[in-house]
Amino acid sequence: MCKAKGSYYKMFAGVVITGIVLNILCGGEGYTIMAPLATGLVISLNGMGKKLGAAVAGAVFIGACTSHAFIYNPSGWGLIMNMAADYVPSSAITPVSMFLDCWPTIIIMAIMSVIIAKWYKPKEDIGDLSYFEIQLQKMGKITRKEKANIFMLAILLGYILTEDIHHLDTSLGFALIPWTVYLPFINGADSDTIKCVNVSMVLFMGSCMAIGTTAASLGVGSIIVQVFNNILAGNTSPFLMMTIVFVIVFIFNFLMTPMAIFSLVTQPLCMLAATAGLSAIPFLYSIAGCAESIIFPYEFASYLYIYSFGMITMKDFIKINMVRTIIFFIGFLTILVPYWLFIGLF
Repeated sequence: MCKAKGSYYKMFAGVVITGIVLNILCGGEGYTIMAPLATGLVISLNGMGKKLGAAVAGAVFIGACTSHAFIYNPSGWGLIMNMAADYVPSSAITPVSMFLDCWPTIIIMAIMSVIIAKWYKPKEDIGDLSYFEIQLQKMGKITRKEKANIFMLAILLGYILTEDIHHLDTSLGFALIPWTVYLPFINGADSDTIKCVNVSMVLFMGSCMAIGTTAASLGVGSIIVQVFNNILAGNTSPFLMMTIVFVIVFIFNFLMTPMAIFSLVTQPLCMLAATAGLSAIPFLYSIAGCAESIIFPYEFASYLYIYSFGMITMKDFIKINMVRTIIFFIGFLTILVPYWLFIGLF
């Protein structure tokens, strides 16, 4: 807010950019930090449930959720790559290669930001900055523990960016490096931190994957392949194929969680890609990116989590995410797919 200097549009852009940065630093989990931070911002500006609250929530959706289309999320990608193991080498998609292949999503996000920011611009001014300046001063200097965690994140980022050199699995870094904060000479966390680990979320993710596995065992994957082939009728146009992928993932979003979708559709779509003589990589990018196209909070845990803080009404949630989904779909076909054709992914 101090950097925005009272500008609503700068504040909106700041929330989006912060969400992207936190996603990079936190392995795609930036929304867990952005939701409470954004809620505190909205409360301080007296915008809960109003246009301002909806605008800030929309900025969080764009920055901390839509950016999953080009930022590696180890939990989701670990599952996707495991399901696609017979078709794509584990080293084929890394955080760096994913960014290089999918960065045009930033253009789509910029379009979303302009439209939603203008649409939900409040009539009243966002207020005096003195409150935020005082709170910033009260925070004081960065503590030793905070520096230790910054050091750990720097090591993790270094590990991710050098995967092409060391050839170790990305998920291994996310699983092991955070524990370095417990080393005696670092002391970046204590026993209370372990108590904060959300074990129920781990169990929830396992149950979500079981939904997809069960659906696959019942033959739903074969049905997807059959429907896909019937629609294509021998046509291998990337635009038509990606449209069908989007529609399939969008529809399944109403019925199951993203983890369940990844478990169900990854192998059938890889099989289709192989049959058509195409690389499965753009299909995997599409599955992950299109899963962010939702309408209702229950469809995706990250959006439900953000909605639960009360910044935005259900009506505004649906309106913003309908527009966000439409923009993503149009941008997906007119910006991202042509870029993949240009760089030779198809």
